Amino acid sequence: MRIVHIYSFILLAGLLLLTYTQVLTYSISPPAATTGAPGELTCSQVTCHNDNTATIGGTIDFNGGNNKYIPGEIYTITLTGESGVKNGFEFVSLTNENDKNTGSIIVSDLTNTQTDNNGSKKYLTHTFSGINQNSWSFDWEAPATNAGDINFYAVFNKADGDGTVSGDSIFTKTLTITPDTIYIDTSSLIPQTKTVLLENFVGGVRVVNVPSGDSIMESLIDQNPGKVISLRITSESPFSVPYTDSKHDFRMNDGTSLETLLGPPQGYPLGAINRKLLNGESEILLTKDKWSTYVQQELQDTTPVNITMGYYWDNTTSELTVNVKLHYLEEITGYHYISVALIENNVIDLQKSSAGIDTYYVHKYVLREMMTPYNGSLVKVPKDSIIEKGRVIITDFETTLPDSFKLSNMQVISFVHRADTAFDVMQAALIDTLTIFPIGIHKTVKNYRSLKIYPNPTLDILNIVYSGSLGNNSKVFITDLSGKMVFTSKLSKAKNSIDISHLANGIYYLTLQNNTAIVTKKFMKIR
Repeated sequence: MRIVHIYSFILLAGLLLLTYTQVLTYSISPPAATTGAPGELTCSQVTCHNDNTATIGGTIDFNGGNNKYIPGEIYTITLTGESGVKNGFEFVSLTNENDKNTGSIIVSDLTNTQTDNNGSKKYLTHTFSGINQNSWSFDWEAPATNAGDINFYAVFNKADGDGTVSGDSIFTKTLTITPDTIYIDTSSLIPQTKTVLLENFVGGVRVVNVPSGDSIMESLIDQNPGKVISLRITSESPFSVPYTDSKHDFRMNDGTSLETLLGPPQGYPLGAINRKLLNGESEILLTKDKWSTYVQQELQDTTPVNITMGYYWDNTTSELTVNVKLHYLEEITGYHYISVALIENNVIDLQKSSAGIDTYYVHKYVLREMMTPYNGSLVKVPKDSIIEKGRVIITDFETTLPDSFKLSNMQVISFVHRADTAFDVMQAALIDTLTIFPIGIHKTVKNYRSLKIYPNPTLDILNIVYSGSLGNNSKVFITDLSGKMVFTSKLSKAKNSIDISHLANGIYYLTLQNNTAIVTKKFMKIR
């Protein structure tokens, strides 16, 4: 009997040790995927707190109770549970449409909060130090584009602190936030640099004067960097029929529709300058000898609306989402439309010239696709035809790129224009280069966990750790939220950190590329 008692004591001690170890482990970090979100259990349904049914309780404070998000903006979220001797929580953000992880958790309190992962989902939880409080705050960056309704799921533990899995209370809380794509912001009404849109209607590959018109167009762009934005448009006409040896067909139905809208054409090439019927002219489409004068004239104007653009590229589906933000600096009456166009550069193909057929002609700024109807999409505002001062409108446009398009040669143009008796373009914007790397959060060719960057946020030095091989061919590319490349560097085993002190404060994407992988992660630069 003595042996039986000893075995019983050892077994009991082992169970107590196992329970204590389990409780201690969950005090340090609870198991991921226990928020009560769709497809998940709660802490009351797994082994950490096994004798209570979860009830609704606690609070999720977002944006001061406004519960609307602006794509790409950063917000502070505060989670508060009922106060116990010890406390804990777990949080996740999922799209309402398909329960996929969305937004980016930014840990602002490293002492009391930490992130955890379960598959493709990222969670925020307490640390061991964090169990001594019942309220936790962190930053959350909204997705770069409109993700529709987003659900926040949080689970809270009000624990009695006795070190066992019983006697604790579990609470769950859900909050739904919606995209705020139209609002008023009068805090900053500084106009952007005025841009001019030049739509070059070339007529086609069989028009002998196309090269001379292209030369004028390219000179205007080079002489006014960032100020002149151009579209090179080919309609369906006898002059645009490809040659037998042509590799591309530049003709577009939308090109014909645009030519009809702004025309009719009287010869080629012809150009529309901000789609205006300019003083002294009887036509919107002007011969190439007039382009320079009117471009310079239009550059002296001031824009009544600012345009900023961002984009998201999914390299697995070839889907491109362009996010366009309009910010009106003054009250305007009338209906406005926004147009978004995809253009391609450096397309080498045949083109007729004064010297004959050029077999190696470089076609630039070629309109490849309208991401909106050819005449634009209506800018929808609450007061119908009145757009208030400070009004902000954010819209997403989507397309799937064919394999024949070379992403690194593509650009995106957006412009806002009138849509009543005149077609005047008020402002245009350009995404100059679409990076070949996926810039979404953790959109990777290789598993994102293979790349670690720290500290994040960082003041100046960013350390990079990659679980694969950092050979001499490893490169780092940093892009801002618009996709613009702002920094490049080479890495090796001897050099695995970069100095980014020169970058402005903000959110950036770091992409690591070597011979075997492309991996992207987001980081924050602070002062």
